[in-house]
Amino acid sequence: MTHTARLSLVALALAVVGCGGSQVHAQVGTITSGPSITALNQAFDRSELVVTAGQATGVLFDNRDSVPHNIAIYAEAGEGQPLFQGEIFGGPASREYELPAFPAGTYLFRCDVHQDMKGTLVAKP
Repeated sequence: MTHTARLSLVALALAVVGCGGSQVHAQVGTITSGPSITALNQAFDRSELVVTAGQATGVLFDNRDSVPHNIAIYAEAGEGQPLFQGEIFGGPASREYELPAFPAGTYLFRCDVHQDMKGTLVAKP
């Protein structure tokens, strides 16, 4: 992905987050490579993702199922609006999601199509 495309996505994330009144903020030009996660047999291959708090992070999502999946991140137990909602897509295919910077803490991640597919995102200082 080009630098210009990344900046455009970050700007879009800022606009979306700004409209929702969330406390999650993207930082232009500071996206780093982060963890990867795979969906296979309608399950994630891990139950925890760890990112650096305050740092926008790329997450590689590999959907090896033929059915659609995504990753969405919520503040608490999947209630309310997502803090991040990745594109839903069928596989086999991969996407690199660009997560905004999260304050230190613990968040729920799940597939919005199959809500029993879930885990914990930990933003560590």
